[in-house]
Amino acid sequence: MIEVALDALTKRVAREASNDERAVKMRQVRLREAMIDIGCEVSLTNDEILVERLDTWLMENHIGQRRMPKFERSLSRALGQAVAQSWMDAAQVRGRNC
Repeated sequence: MIEVALDALTKRVAREASNDERAVKMRQVRLREAMIDIGCEVSLTNDEILVERLDTWLMENHIGQRRMPKFERSLSRALGQAVAQSWMDAAQVRGRNC
């Protein structure tokens, strides 16, 4: 009986981890799309580490759903933080937001 319960729990944990990974990947895809929408260079969206750091910063600092225009302000703040923390060079910032 204990073995059956442990097996079910193991499968549940694996399924939840898989769902979490999928959610993170989709959130990062949408983040890349939002970065392009506000005028970021495509090269910035291809930087996996930068996108992961921005996503983490936004998870910690953006309240609510990621919908424009509120999300655009949060993303601009995240990009400012990226420059301040040397995650990206200020020379990479162009236009009003990127």
